[in-house]
Amino acid sequence: MLGLGAEASEYMDDYSYDQTNDDEILVIEVDGKATPTATDEELNKRRQKRSKKEKSCCKRHRGKGKRKRCKRKRRKKGDKSKNGRSITIVVMYTLKREEDGLLHGPYNKIVWASYAPRRVMLDWTRKHATKRGFPPNTKKKIHIAIDGEVCLMQRLSKLFPNASFVLDIRHLEEKIWKVGRLFSRKELKSLRSGLKKKRN
Repeated sequence: MLGLGAEASEYMDDYSYDQTNDDEILVIEVDGKATPTATDEELNKRRQKRSKKEKSCCKRHRGKGKRKRCKRKRRKKGDKSKNGRSITIVVMYTLKREEDGLLHGPYNKIVWASYAPRRVMLDWTRKHATKRGFPPNTKKKIHIAIDGEVCLMQRLSKLFPNASFVLDIRHLEEKIWKVGRLFSRKELKSLRSGLKKKRN
């Protein structure tokens, strides 16, 4: 995997597509995900039973007592215990209207994920959109789905000034459920049972 990964970025940068100039819409989906970087030792510590909190004279000295009980090794540069390493995922494909009047696809679908900086991945997206026949000044439709992250919206709106944006439905569902749980547990149970009946 490491051997292939070393050459993957060069391969994806020069990736070529079947040129079909009649593709009408370019769809781009961008998301970010953090992969965990915690070591096995760190994970085992988290899975242990938590020790009882010792009483302290005040809030100020409570942290000092905790640091004495849980001594940690000094980490080297780049070592992280809790924070994950960010990965950016880009999905691109085109849609084409056929004789029946409906949009068909996806065509030339490509999925690319990398630990490269987010700016690098978005510049790659702009370059390959042009390769597909959707340059910055195109009159064709470009539709972008993101998770609502502000930095993605700001950067992509500069690279694709005429594109339309939409919030990814999965991320929207997560937020709706979080809000729903705040209202009433009884109503939440009835809602879940109603959804199960519909699925069955």
